[in-house]
Amino acid sequence: MIRPPPDHQRPSSNSSDSVSPRTILRPASPDRSGIPHKRIRLGYERFTPTIGPRSPIGGVPTLDPSRHQQQPNSSWHHHHHHHHHHQQQQQQHQHQQPELPRIHEEVLCRAWQTDPYVSDPQSVTNTITSFFVHADAAALRFLPEKVFKSWVQTAHRKSPEDLMLVYSILALGVALSGGLKHIAHEYSQVARYATEHAALSLQLVQARIVLSLYYLSVSRPSDANDMSSAAISSAICLQLNLELAQSQDANLASFPYNLNRVGYAECRRRTFWSCLILERLNGLFPARVAIIHTEDIFIRLPADVRSFEDQVEVMTPAFEPHFSSIQHQQTGVGVMAYLVQIVALWGDVMTNIHRAAHRGAYASGVDSLKAHDNMTARLEDWKLSLPHRLQFSITSLDMIGQEDKGSYVLMHLIYHLTIIKLHRHIHPPSSRPTTPSRDQHARTAREHAQRLIEVACAVAKDGSLGRSTMPPPFSSYAILEAADVLSAEGAIADLPGLVDGLALARSVIEILATAWEDAKVHKMALDHRLDRLAALRDRGPAVPADTAAVTVVPRVRVFRREEQPDKGLPAAMCWQMSEALEARFPKEMDCVYGSITSLPRSD
Repeated sequence: MIRPPPDHQRPSSNSSDSVSPRTILRPASPDRSGIPHKRIRLGYERFTPTIGPRSPIGGVPTLDPSRHQQQPNSSWHHHHHHHHHHQQQQQQHQHQQPELPRIHEEVLCRAWQTDPYVSDPQSVTNTITSFFVHADAAALRFLPEKVFKSWVQTAHRKSPEDLMLVYSILALGVALSGGLKHIAHEYSQVARYATEHAALSLQLVQARIVLSLYYLSVSRPSDANDMSSAAISSAICLQLNLELAQSQDANLASFPYNLNRVGYAECRRRTFWSCLILERLNGLFPARVAIIHTEDIFIRLPADVRSFEDQVEVMTPAFEPHFSSIQHQQTGVGVMAYLVQIVALWGDVMTNIHRAAHRGAYASGVDSLKAHDNMTARLEDWKLSLPHRLQFSITSLDMIGQEDKGSYVLMHLIYHLTIIKLHRHIHPPSSRPTTPSRDQHARTAREHAQRLIEVACAVAKDGSLGRSTMPPPFSSYAILEAADVLSAEGAIADLPGLVDGLALARSVIEILATAWEDAKVHKMALDHRLDRLAALRDRGPAVPADTAAVTVVPRVRVFRREEQPDKGLPAAMCWQMSEALEARFPKEMDCVYGSITSLPRSD
């Protein structure tokens, strides 16, 4: 859990004239002098319909506009019991986000019976287009765009379950494309009401996934979590973890959205894979333990987007929970297949760290050294299984299709972050002499943090990635963790390069923060850290050499490191941060910050 910095009321820095509507609410401030002006201005391309989306409950007296100015303690706020983390965030965003009113159930019920496409075809079509752009960016493509859109436009009889899905898509489409908050909020309430009354169906799973993302985007983690858990539980009831032929739906003759049998089978698969991705990356895992166990997944890996769009059968390999890799690069395996595998690895690593933190290293009877080597080998295998076009490089980032870009960026961020975690959080050393030293682990973590920041910087420089094509909040969390590792300690002479790199990576978080509320918290934490690094950089290495350690910037120690020829380290003035941004796991398990406490303190 990333804690917001103490002075979280500080206004954000204003580094771009094209401010998205949702940042206007914050007071602007001049650029912070400490950080070089290296931020890249990125186009926030938005799919705002020419005619804005109409309120789904147009003309209903309950929606008197003055009620939108209600105080934060409206009935909606009292209605839900949010957990502590959420309350912290709630307070944090309160100064910019008044709670929106709750709509009466009868009104919601009436809206749910109305097809929004019929009342506003142009605007609904535009919002759905926008939804697909964002679904690709969030690496959760579980509907074929062509077929789905033409079905929305031509189906005269849509079931209540169909309409529920359409309303949830409109809520997310409006929210992520920077449309009016209260319109997105109204769509989401119609959809939520529908999910509470709809029949068990594929549409119910999908609507809950979409609503979970909507709640993530407006920083309601506890609602997002309820929705994703509900999506998973209905997915399991529908046996989406089995192939269509093995499931209770094996004999269906007609399929939702006018899909053919092949398209429906892939749609089910991708819906289940989206549940897995969402559960592992929603920010609450692993503290909120996973419901889906990889051993219980018996479906094939997702096919590529093109085959899904054209509803063509591709025999992708079955998912193996303890896979070493997709043995031979098969045709038709899409980017989402590689993403699914790395998400499964990330899940295993984080579960192990969480268990070790609560149970101790050997209490579970697992040989932790062997488990560590096994995970390292699987990660290496995953990397080797990537076809050339999917390995990370500036050229590949350029070449990859827009519909795959989000998944491509996300899987590389997850790959590096998984290795960082694997080497950062380790139980205090066992007595065995063969264990790699904590220094070696910290070095590996730093090396991958550097690579993760390089991925973020490549993304920042890539012109085609604007706010609508950025992967979800998980990306900003990954960048922040890499910054945490890289800024823990080092030689003051290296600060200018580090600050420049982190300032460029920060611009990615800044774009994410225009669409995902949680990224704002990450941005504030990173700003706080960057301010301190920039202050140290500006002091320069001129600190009296006779002091063991001094504090020139709050909560940062500066000391002279003697030469260490065995490690190839010259004598230098160095800095150390006193505390980590990552506060979930015990300090004694932290190879990056854990050793810092043992250094001599200055009095």
